[in-house]
Amino acid sequence: METTTRKAFNPDTEEEKDVEIPAASVVRQALLDFDYPATGIGFKDIADQFAEKFRLTDEQRNAMHKDGYFVWRQHVNVVANLLVKSGRLLKIERGVITNIDKLDLEPPASDSDSDKDSPLLQVVIESNYREFRKQLEAKLLQQIKDNSPEFFEQLVLDVLVALGYGSWTDAETVGGSGDGGIDGIIKQDKLGLDNVYVQAKRWDSNITPNLVREFAGALSVGQKGVFITTAGFSKQAKQEVEKTSDKKIVLIDGNQLVRLMIDHNVGVYTHETYDIKQVDFDYFAANDGE
Repeated sequence: METTTRKAFNPDTEEEKDVEIPAASVVRQALLDFDYPATGIGFKDIADQFAEKFRLTDEQRNAMHKDGYFVWRQHVNVVANLLVKSGRLLKIERGVITNIDKLDLEPPASDSDSDKDSPLLQVVIESNYREFRKQLEAKLLQQIKDNSPEFFEQLVLDVLVALGYGSWTDAETVGGSGDGGIDGIIKQDKLGLDNVYVQAKRWDSNITPNLVREFAGALSVGQKGVFITTAGFSKQAKQEVEKTSDKKIVLIDGNQLVRLMIDHNVGVYTHETYDIKQVDFDYFAANDGE
């Protein structure tokens, strides 16, 4: 059996050591030949089963990287994910895979189940859709980061208007030096009695609590604020919002933003629509001549 060598960390001596394990090509073939259960199998479980299959020693099984990950499990995980990307394996959900070549995608043969679609077919369609959407979200976020901060300020207003907060004629950007933490305002009524104030940060690092505190300080009692960023919010920043009970502040990170953009057609368009049709068994039952 072909093998490969990986570096492992010995916590007792704080030194690295070499560990010999089955090569990626061996693991790849084992993953393709594996008899997957209908519900799939997790990476950890399949790594443990392969450890038995290849008769790994305790040292090979339990060897760890310096960062705390098991060498063998990570090795199997990397090979499995490469097969997922190539389309040979299917990731049903987080950490659960199956072999797409062995899926039974035909309708059930028994009469009692003849009016039901194959649940695995549904799984394949939904899994592919989730993967496509995940890729779209990543592309959208990168497009936002590649544009200017001024563009981002306008984009967040477009998203909020698409969500139903005012109209495009009632939204304006006000960002600039001395903006007091306010980058945009949406008037929800003609007199401006019920405004939504917006802060937009096109950043790569997480938003800190002092920025949330500054934004909250720019709002009066009872006013509404939305803080949107391409990055995320630190735990302390989220806790800062809980202290502002006299104001309504919502935090939206980059992942949430692109999901809202897709759901409300901001910066995206429908390229193609596919109708997934099913057999109308009621039609045939009504015309069976009985």
